[in-house]
Amino acid sequence: MTAKGTFPRSLKRLPGHSLRVAQTTPYRLIRRGLGAIPATYFGFCAVLSYWLNQQDGDCVTAEQCYNIDLASTIATGTGYVVSDNDVLSFARKYGLLNGADLAQVDSIMQTNGLPTSDGKLFKVGATAAVDWTNYEEVCAATIEAKGSLQMAIAAGQLESAADDSKVFNYAFNFSQDGNADHCTGLGAGYGTAQQCLDALNAFYTNLLVKHGKIITCRLETSSSGEKVWRAQTLTSFSPQSLPSGVDPNTPSFVMFSWNRLWIISAQSVTAITDEMYIRQPSSIMTTNPNPGPGPSPAPQHPTRRGLALGIELADLQAEGHSVFVESELARLRSNIDSYRLQRSLAKKS
Repeated sequence: MTAKGTFPRSLKRLPGHSLRVAQTTPYRLIRRGLGAIPATYFGFCAVLSYWLNQQDGDCVTAEQCYNIDLASTIATGTGYVVSDNDVLSFARKYGLLNGADLAQVDSIMQTNGLPTSDGKLFKVGATAAVDWTNYEEVCAATIEAKGSLQMAIAAGQLESAADDSKVFNYAFNFSQDGNADHCTGLGAGYGTAQQCLDALNAFYTNLLVKHGKIITCRLETSSSGEKVWRAQTLTSFSPQSLPSGVDPNTPSFVMFSWNRLWIISAQSVTAITDEMYIRQPSSIMTTNPNPGPGPSPAPQHPTRRGLALGIELADLQAEGHSVFVESELARLRSNIDSYRLQRSLAKKS
């Protein structure tokens, strides 16, 4: 097991964060006509990384890099792993190594993007808020994102559950915790706990057959007594089992954090999550970087109250309620149009 306090947890809130009410469009209001969603869905990256989050407080940047990796894998079948040097250059340029807000990094990614040493530039599209308490909505967003869903979570219980002896980890039966201090990515799939387990076991078994190795990291103690992270190459893999007492039918997701995938129950997502966003599109890649004028003002991410308001207004409208509801929905639709324009401009840049 990993000792508590091992992983830097560096989510921070910018001034005025708690006042950002109903400024980001709820995903529920803009969801495209997906129809009925599949009962299960999975998409994994062959190679993961800490993206420096084992040593620096850059969890928000690390999640952006995971999103690039996952979106590239889904789009082309080959993931793109941003190098540690490129992560360091990006994070140093914008002061993101010692904590960052989700909106802050999204703004940088939308405007300037993350450049790489091989001439690529990665950007993201506009954000919409996902109701993390609604399993069906998160599943729909997972499919539509074609990348990672960005999450702000309270990581204390997650860190305590980290186990370096296992290729992937588990997060079940977490208790309510609103002290968000970490950013992770949800998007590698969903299904029952057993379906998630079967998919991951099959993925790593096939990975070993195809490449002859699985590269992970583990925590070791150096000769001086210092705790250090070292690469670990596995040449064998034994399928894992669900933790004792876990109902195999538990609705669950596959999540990324700290160079590993997790099977996390929908109940645990609800218990520890404070924000969740879909980026549309999740990842925009160009080979001709054009430096922009600098970060624009951070997008206004919603609080729990803001997300609840948007959903409640939509429900009230469906029930034929007041003119006030219509005016509030008009304001929200205006926000939608603004973000669609922003997304369109991002595609052209």
